[in-house]
Amino acid sequence: ILMKILTLNLIQDIATPHNNLLIKELLKKNIKLKLWYSMYENKKLYNWKKNITNEYQKSIIYSRKLNLRFLLKCLKNRNEKFILVGWMNINTVLLHIFFLLFFQKFNHWTDLPREIEKHERFSRLKRYVSYGFLRISRCKILVVGEKAYKYFKLRNFPESKLVNIPVIISVE
Repeated sequence: ILMKILTLNLIQDIATPHNNLLIKELLKKNIKLKLWYSMYENKKLYNWKKNITNEYQKSIIYSRKLNLRFLLKCLKNRNEKFILVGWMNINTVLLHIFFLLFFQKFNHWTDLPREIEKHERFSRLKRYVSYGFLRISRCKILVVGEKAYKYFKLRNFPESKLVNIPVIISVE
């Protein structure tokens, strides 16, 4: 399946070790890969000793702010494949919506979502709407691990939409 891909776009906020493991494996398969990050690094979130943004390949920074050029580039290249990692910023939210509206196939990659407290009504509404988008869109949901797979099954996602990618990283 992966050998048929012309170009794979991996769109995320920031480089992480488990995402970089996927990148490493994809590059071993000689897949043409475009890495898109909304920021070069986030020292508040991850204070790692070295920046891993360009660990395996030079990446493209598209910004957390609305970037129409980036969105149009993604929408125009219908022959390319896309993996959107979460709903991290306005650009990835809009890509999910546009891909739904234009019936474009894509992949949504997620680990186990955090539980939302009962008092977080707006967060609950956002999750309800976003899961509705995922259910009716032409996407595959790439989940990390059996626990995340079961989480989405319990929320009525069909097995045909779910793909478990068990990413294991060593932690020092």
